[in-house]
Amino acid sequence: MNIKSKTKLINILFLLINLFSPLMVFDFKIANINMNISMNVYAASAVDTIDSDDDANEDSKNSKSIDSADSSDSSDSSLSSDNLFNEKIVKIGSSQKIFIITNDNKDITPGDYITIIRNDQLIARALVAKVKENQAGIKITKIYSIANWNTLKANSNIKILKGDDTYYLNEKKRKADAIKAASSKQPIDETKDDFNSEVLSEKDLLSDNSTDDSDEASEEKGKRSLKTDNMIAGGYGLLPATGADGATKRYAHWNLEWAYQLRDNFWAEALYGQSTMKSFPATDLDTKAQNMIFRLKYSFAVPFYSYVLPYLGYQIVKASCEGAGEKRGGDDALVGDKKKNRDDERNAEPDLVNNIEKKSIVYGVTLLKRLVPGWFVRADVGTDLLNIGFSFEF
Repeated sequence: MNIKSKTKLINILFLLINLFSPLMVFDFKIANINMNISMNVYAASAVDTIDSDDDANEDSKNSKSIDSADSSDSSDSSLSSDNLFNEKIVKIGSSQKIFIITNDNKDITPGDYITIIRNDQLIARALVAKVKENQAGIKITKIYSIANWNTLKANSNIKILKGDDTYYLNEKKRKADAIKAASSKQPIDETKDDFNSEVLSEKDLLSDNSTDDSDEASEEKGKRSLKTDNMIAGGYGLLPATGADGATKRYAHWNLEWAYQLRDNFWAEALYGQSTMKSFPATDLDTKAQNMIFRLKYSFAVPFYSYVLPYLGYQIVKASCEGAGEKRGGDDALVGDKKKNRDDERNAEPDLVNNIEKKSIVYGVTLLKRLVPGWFVRADVGTDLLNIGFSFEF
């Protein structure tokens, strides 16, 4: 018998008692007890109702939680556009590894790893080094596609994926495998990740062992020890000159060079430099020398990120000295042997200046040692010039 049935019986019993009770006080007490019992029954009923509602709400919450989890799993299963935001390349460093991009969305901060995406293609992985106002400086750490990376330039619109891009990489690979399998009717190998195997590390970038998506471009660049076409250099050298006593002296020679890779490993180079030879050909005279060298080089890669470029070239040196061979103050006052010796020295001055001038075939070797991507320390050792300096490739 449940609580409500018992309550009805008790109410009937108390009603009969009230009919036969002569005392109002007793009647009041009985009524009070009846009310209390009714309230208790109502409370018990309310609790049962609340418990029932709670159970229903809990089931509803669990159902919603499950639906939410399913929805979350569904949203994670594909990369939505909310994960990407649009930015623009402001500037690309000369080494091609340092980029300045906009940060109009204010979504990236120093230390963030980001992925550059363009035309729905993953191009490169980068580390955010610095953020200032609405711009950010990033350092390229991985290149997913050399062909796509080479298309990047200033003012290019790009998409930025912040954080982990592993799922996106695998998703792109699965789609590519699905298309390939559909065309070849071969099963997809889910465990194979050829896409990530082509990622280039910083060591690969430094050593220039880059690969290209295009077979033709990859074959062409694979033959080159130095991948770039242009290289400029500045140097300090020593230019030789023979004095009146027959001794050869070397004078400071500042110069600039530009080299162009005509075809794989074959370079054409032009050098121009100037020297001011103090106290030559006489102690009170200075000589200005202009040096031009044209070289053909062939480059070899050697260990420790270094390169050897033997060369064969042609050198043209022009020299000029104002006052050489002319009388100067005090010459007329000399007599005897002093006058004769001075005349001989003065007559020899133009010849000494002319001896500096030459047109000849030269040969030697250039040594390059990579410092950082794009920059080299260099040395030229040859019959034309002894020279050291720095080179920059672009």
